[in-house]
Amino acid sequence: MGKNVVQKQTEAIGDGVQQYDPSQPVSLSNYFNNNTKLENNNTFGRLRAAYFVKEGPICTFNFQAEVSSQHVNNVFKVFKTIDSDLQPRLAKFFPIKNSFTSFAGMIQINGNDTPDVVVNQGSGFYPMDLCDFSGSYLINPQPYESNQNDMTINGEPISHIDSVIMQHDTLPSVPIPPSVFPQYIVTEVSRDQLLALAYTPYDLDVFKIYIIDDTVNKLVMFNMHLRQKGFIESRQYLLSMSESIDPKKTLLFPIMILYDFNTNPIQDIPSSYLTIADIDNPARWFIHISSQLKADKFVNYYISGSYFV
Repeated sequence: MGKNVVQKQTEAIGDGVQQYDPSQPVSLSNYFNNNTKLENNNTFGRLRAAYFVKEGPICTFNFQAEVSSQHVNNVFKVFKTIDSDLQPRLAKFFPIKNSFTSFAGMIQINGNDTPDVVVNQGSGFYPMDLCDFSGSYLINPQPYESNQNDMTINGEPISHIDSVIMQHDTLPSVPIPPSVFPQYIVTEVSRDQLLALAYTPYDLDVFKIYIIDDTVNKLVMFNMHLRQKGFIESRQYLLSMSESIDPKKTLLFPIMILYDFNTNPIQDIPSSYLTIADIDNPARWFIHISSQLKADKFVNYYISGSYFV
C-alpha cells in the first residue's frame, strides 16, 4: 500500500534512481522507489506527498509516516534501509511534527547508519501516531584532512544522546564513494561567523554553515547542534553573521529543543524559533524561546535550514 501511494504521488519525479550526469538536464528521482525503505513496512500518510530526492549535493525529503513503537532510550528507528547516495558525511538534525502538542522530537540522518528519531524524555509520549518529516541537507564535501567520527571525541560519544544512537550504528559493507558535482561550488563559512560564547560547540562538526553556488543562485545551508545550561532567557543572541550570508531580510526557522536523557522528565517542552537578520539587529541571529528556562543539565538545540542570498 505504501509503495503504491509513493508511486502515485511521485510520477512527475520519476521511477528509480538515475546516475548523475552534468551534461544532461537535471532530473529528480524519488529514492523511495529505490532502496530507501521504512522500518517494519510502515505506510506513508495519504495526505502528504512522499519523496526523498537529490539534486547535485542537496538532498530533500518530505513525507508523513508512523514511527515504530520499538525504541532504545527514546531513540526510534524510522528507515529499514537508505540509499548510500543520501547518507551525509556529518550527521544532520531536523525537527519532526506530531498532532500532540506535548511531543518534541527530531530525526537524525547519519552517515554510517539509517536515520533515527530521537524523542524528548520529558514529553512522556512515544510517537505511535503519524509524524511529519521534512528538510534539506548538504552532502558535505570531504575535508582536506580526515576527521574523527562526527559523534565522538577521541572515540567517545559527545553526549548521552549520541551514545544511544551509536549503539544502533553499523558501518556500511561498501564504502560510500565521494560525490562530485562540477557545476556546484560549495564553500564552508562556519568559521567566518562570530558564535556567542554561551553556545561554543564541543565539536566543530556539529556547527556547519555552507554557501552553495550553482553559478545562477547562492544558497546558504546550515545545520547545528548546540548546548547550553543555567538560566536561559527567552531571547538570546546566537551569532553575528558575515556579509556573505546576509539575506537582507528577516527570516524565521523552527528550533527543536531536547533535554539530555539523564535529566528528570520535564513535561513543559518550550517551543522555539530562530530569527536571521533580526529586525532589532539585522547583523545577528537570535534564538527565541516561549518561556525562560533554568536548566541544571544541558539543553540541546537542533537548528537547520536554508535560504537564498
